[in-house]
Amino acid sequence: MKRDINREIGERVKKARVLSGLTLKQLADKTGIGYVSISRIEHGTRAVNAAELILIANETKKPISFFYELDEVIEFFDPNSLKF
Repeated sequence: MKRDINREIGERVKKARVLSGLTLKQLADKTGIGYVSISRIEHGTRAVNAAELILIANETKKPISFFYELDEVIEFFDPNSLKF
């Protein structure tokens, strides 16, 4: 079964927002990311880019690692892809 990474990260974005006591509108206003875009990110129907995730992490006072699990990084890391 293929994992839906956008959905998993979106759920963590929502969790971070709720734990921070922010509404969708408040997070949108603080980050400059559109209200609808944040809603779509939280529902996993839109991928969050790195710049947006940094803005969200800063406003929710969460480290970037909050949005990822270590085993995800290991699962998607292919050591054979490294070229020296």
